[in-house]
Amino acid sequence: MTMNNAEDSAYKGEDTDHGRWVTDQVAVAIANDGEFLDGERVAFRARDFAESGDLAALAAFVTNRIKTGTDFRALRAELSANDYDRINWCTVASELTTV
Repeated sequence: MTMNNAEDSAYKGEDTDHGRWVTDQVAVAIANDGEFLDGERVAFRARDFAESGDLAALAAFVTNRIKTGTDFRALRAELSANDYDRINWCTVASELTTV
């Protein structure tokens, strides 16, 4: 069964209060990340992915940072395994490019 974006989004839980909360928390956390990775601020690298429109690379990079970064311990503790599927990466990208 093929779903359109709205149905797919609702199915994954992105368009729920909790899904929006997860997306907002991730967007704010990554935008404010002051750590450096290979001489570049993590937030700037994430913004580069967002500006290029490469949502798959953005999702992989940010998810990895959340799961491994020391600055993300509190957020990591708040998220369940299913919450990563609720992140609306278009919204995260939009937030990163307006910062």
